[in-house]
Amino acid sequence: MIQQFDKRNENIKVWIDGKLFHRNEAKISVFDSLSQGGDAVWEGLRVYNGKVFCMDEHLNRLLESAKSMAFDKIPDISYIKNAIFTTLKANEMYDDTHVRLTLTRGEKITSGMNPKLNQKGCTLIVLAEWKPSIYSGKKLKLVTANIRRNSPLCLDSKIHHNNLINNILAKIEANNANADDAIMLDLYGFVAETNATNIFMIKNNIVYTPYADACLPGITRGLIIQICKENNLPLHLDGARLYNALIETNTSEKKIGQYFDSISLCLSKGLGCPVGSLLIGSTKFIKQARRIRKIMGGGMRQAGYLAAAGIFALDNNIERLKVDHQKAKFLAQIMEKCAFVEEVTKPQSNILIFKLNTSFPTDEFIQKMKEQNILVGAMGEQKIRLVTHLDINDKMLERFEKVVKSP
Repeated sequence: MIQQFDKRNENIKVWIDGKLFHRNEAKISVFDSLSQGGDAVWEGLRVYNGKVFCMDEHLNRLLESAKSMAFDKIPDISYIKNAIFTTLKANEMYDDTHVRLTLTRGEKITSGMNPKLNQKGCTLIVLAEWKPSIYSGKKLKLVTANIRRNSPLCLDSKIHHNNLINNILAKIEANNANADDAIMLDLYGFVAETNATNIFMIKNNIVYTPYADACLPGITRGLIIQICKENNLPLHLDGARLYNALIETNTSEKKIGQYFDSISLCLSKGLGCPVGSLLIGSTKFIKQARRIRKIMGGGMRQAGYLAAAGIFALDNNIERLKVDHQKAKFLAQIMEKCAFVEEVTKPQSNILIFKLNTSFPTDEFIQKMKEQNILVGAMGEQKIRLVTHLDINDKMLERFEKVVKSP
């Protein structure tokens, strides 16, 4: 979807560091950090019926992001609120308005990346435009982007920073596919968000949303979660590879669990059990789940044997998931050297995804691997997925390397 120019915005006034400028005269210095590395934080606010939606929440996040990036001489909330209201009043904007609020590290005394060169304090920009909601009342066509969201180990998505190049690249993929937006995955292959918004799914009256690890914990996202709780709409986490994510990011179960009403946890993926999953929730929820399981014929006699395997896995196999992650990284090094591989996604768990070049069709590659008793999976056009686990040993990795290097 392409936003159209609104003629009401022809003569808008823009706030820059305490002054209002006509849009044609609104400029910042070439020495400002925004133009040198995109060193800035921002917020997008909407105005409805004369009120700025969740204003305090947005401003608090803006200041927290600025503090996380060690900005100096950060303006206080009262100054920023005055800048917003002054800009809206000057433009007579009281509804159907979007405000792009940008706070840069400020102007440098000379060009360079060192924040010590910023000695004048922050630059505040308030850009208010007439802009109706672009998602309201229509079905959207989405595609899954090749580009991934940042890992918090590289760049914390909770900081609302201006470095949006991966989102822009995802949007380009959506444009090329004639789609409205692109769904972005995290480095583990799980849904994170779209290139522009958080994402929710409703299935069987349960609301699903990704854990805010590789995605921004959006203000509206938090409001929806609150509304779900107030209206007894349960929020569920599909934790198929939850422990892989916890181990890689050094995060606790409690930190993630606090956001959800229920969590499903797989014991076979990575943890080494032959079968089995756990469903975690309130006493009332589990009682209902057990009843539904019986109705559907899901009860098992003598399930203690499986439970024993699950207990062993939880006691002994969580920390060793790091070994599986290292094996996936080893496989990535192998595939990066293969001439028939176009791109390798850096693994952050036990999953490796790489893209074959067009000279090697996906089906042909899968068949050749199968002939060598190596099972791999396809993930869309020209993409292959490899998964390491408890039973993959070093000899298997060496054999795999030999197979892919052979003519």
